Amino acid sequence: MPHSRKSRAAVVVNLYIFLSMSLNYRCWAFVTKLGRGLIPIPQTWRLQRGSDKLHNIPAIHIQDASSLTSPIDSIPVEERISIDELVAMRSVARWQGDFCQADAIRDKIDAKVICLEIQDYGEIEYRIEVTDVPRSAGGNSTWNLVPMNSPLLDNRLKPQGDENLLRLAHATLGLAVSASECSEDVDSTTFEDLLDRAEKRLDVIMRQKTLSSFLPGAAAASELHGRKSADATLWFALGGAKREALYDGLVEIAKDELLRFGMNSSCRCKDILHIVERVAQSGVISEVSEQLYHVAADCIEKKTGDDLFDEEDSQYTNAIRSLRDGSFGLHSERALLGLWRFSTRQRKQKAFFEHAAIHFEGQFGRKERKIGGAIQKSYDWDAIFDDPHRPLVCDVGCGMGVSILGLATSKASKAASSVVDVDWESCNFIGVDLSNLAIRYCQGIADRWNLTGHVQFVSDSAENCLDALKFYPGPLTLALIQFPTPYQFQPHESACEQDLASVFKQKGNAQLPTSPKDNFMVSSELLACLHRVLNKGRGQLLLQSNCEDVAVFMKNASIEAGFMPIAATHPVTELEAVTQRAQRWAASGGERAVGNVFSAVPLLPSVSRTETEVACTIDKKPCHRVLMSAIEISNNENANLNSNN
Repeated sequence: MPHSRKSRAAVVVNLYIFLSMSLNYRCWAFVTKLGRGLIPIPQTWRLQRGSDKLHNIPAIHIQDASSLTSPIDSIPVEERISIDELVAMRSVARWQGDFCQADAIRDKIDAKVICLEIQDYGEIEYRIEVTDVPRSAGGNSTWNLVPMNSPLLDNRLKPQGDENLLRLAHATLGLAVSASECSEDVDSTTFEDLLDRAEKRLDVIMRQKTLSSFLPGAAAASELHGRKSADATLWFALGGAKREALYDGLVEIAKDELLRFGMNSSCRCKDILHIVERVAQSGVISEVSEQLYHVAADCIEKKTGDDLFDEEDSQYTNAIRSLRDGSFGLHSERALLGLWRFSTRQRKQKAFFEHAAIHFEGQFGRKERKIGGAIQKSYDWDAIFDDPHRPLVCDVGCGMGVSILGLATSKASKAASSVVDVDWESCNFIGVDLSNLAIRYCQGIADRWNLTGHVQFVSDSAENCLDALKFYPGPLTLALIQFPTPYQFQPHESACEQDLASVFKQKGNAQLPTSPKDNFMVSSELLACLHRVLNKGRGQLLLQSNCEDVAVFMKNASIEAGFMPIAATHPVTELEAVTQRAQRWAASGGERAVGNVFSAVPLLPSVSRTETEVACTIDKKPCHRVLMSAIEISNNENANLNSNN
């Protein structure tokens, strides 16, 4: 009985699949002859045999799921060919209008279940889903594997209750905030428990990432979509978390998110920069953070166009360069500027911290809050530093500690621009601040940077810390007072009544100390204590402020305490009153921050710049700097300073 055109066409398609990878001309000629009926088709090749091709496939064991991009890749080649063969035969049946035969094959395909047994994850069952292409588009069919209801999807990959990683990061920060407001140390048991839960949740999310190609419903959790993983990274850092694996996992997710949506039109360049800034502010230095920065640079460069580097004033040019050359990090301008914005927006910052504390207290119980009062510290110098005989650098009112962190990691090549002559690599460093939250942040970074042993941050009053420094075995070579919170503006005492009236019409920040003698950090007692400990080691005192009147006050108060100013190598010869406060100071007849003692250039290495100094540089506002000596200088030098000041 002659073969029907229907059967012959199916066999041709069938052989086409087997020979599609072959370049042998004779093979293609053979298929052509089959199609024209010049060669008889064996009975065993009839289409009716095709419906039995898909025999039972045993469970497929997969040892490394991360090496596969699709569940189809795990199916043995011969089985994939069998499925391809049936789908192709069904396509031919549909094309020829034999829908009964097409449905029979479809039923056989639908009835088959493929089981993948993934090591460390369990079993996932799949069905074969066939997608038909309309005749107008070619009339073919494609197939894919679709996961059926899997216990893996239903139970293990979904967050339970409050086990959302972003919420856990927020609660961790809230714990630190709550303890700081109560002037207490953080409960280490509760803190470590939160971190344990966060790591477990991160492990589940990383499993989702690994299984995302096998389980479409297990793609990266929505709890960390967009920039949420970068937010969580910063919150853990602000809370003082020190677990490297936690940070690396979060940065890995941030990188994957940028790869997923970074090129989309809805993702703006500033959104990308917000992600990398938060990672940098968290103090993460690792291979995965460098990968994130390169991905971010690629996304920004693609969005801004090929002519980016032809525009010298482009706000993204330097960002892309620093992201690529490895200089982007905690001490880069964008990261420091972000920290400055965060710390200076007092109302927004306070509301954010209060919300975090309330979130924590809602889970673990409310504590009585007390404002003020330092956590008293005992200072065992042998326990704090590996070698307590090394020269010591002390940052009084260190805030977020970025200056100390920069100096402690400063190499000779990076410190070449420093005017202050100190061998930073041979020093110990200590930073003191009343904010327990800020201290947890910078100490956490110091520990993660392996600076323990020669860098220490303490939450204490400056007076208590300086009193303890009297017993430090080595010399105190340098003390820093950088950009202390200013007091409310006070016009110069020489101002006339008319000037005073115009000055007092303008209201200042009511949250600031009312005067230099009212809760301003740089008190006469503090300076006297500094002079005593610095005089022992023939040390120096560096004063910096972005408020001209505050800088002048600190300089004069230091002289009264026994310090002598050191002549600047690049003195300030003229000064324009840029800020409103400076204009009011000049209008009231106040002493200007010019002359031999005020330096027009930074006195420390650029890597040690504080967030306030960076903000002033970007805004083109002056920073007022004075370097003081705790030892007496000659009468001739003193006369020269007085005549030029």
